[in-house]
Amino acid sequence: MKVPNAPVAQGGKAKICVKVTTSGSGEARGRVSVAVRKRSGGGIVFADSKRYDGRTCFKTGPLRAAGKYFARGSFQASAKSPFDDSDNTAVFVVKK
Repeated sequence: MKVPNAPVAQGGKAKICVKVTTSGSGEARGRVSVAVRKRSGGGIVFADSKRYDGRTCFKTGPLRAAGKYFARGSFQASAKSPFDDSDNTAVFVVKK
């Protein structure tokens, strides 16, 4: 999980990209969800979910407050998938 446009300008939108890797040559398929919080344990400022069949990216709405943000991504494998569910986090900064 990466935020390629970090640090994000205040009022800008963060681009959060998720790539699920496997130990073999198979490709993971399922659903990926992302939630962004202003601080650890704080309220969610952005949440979305998409079908996953390769790398996918999310774009938040405008992030108005400067400071540190926490993004958490979770992958849920499809029912017939041999792969396990997983999750990961990324921290990024919004600067004035």
